[in-house]
Amino acid sequence: MSFWCQFGTMNATLSLKEVPPGTHRTLKERAERNHRSLNSEILAILEAAVNSQQIDTNENLRKARALRQKFTGLITEADLQVVKRAGRS
Repeated sequence: MSFWCQFGTMNATLSLKEVPPGTHRTLKERAERNHRSLNSEILAILEAAVNSQQIDTNENLRKARALRQKFTGLITEADLQVVKRAGRS
């Protein structure tokens, strides 16, 4: 079923201009590897970029600072070795 039938709107048509030859070649190779047309590959890349999860750097920084405040000691090389060994067993 087409997008038109499902949602009652037409897909937009975009044109890419002045694509560097190396980028074009890489996109074609990537499309081939993924068994897609060049157009489908570009759409997949665009959808992944648009739908990717945004990283909230301020929230990550707040969490890191909160964790840092909980820790008051020093970590020695011996402490690191104990943890490394425990993680490997």
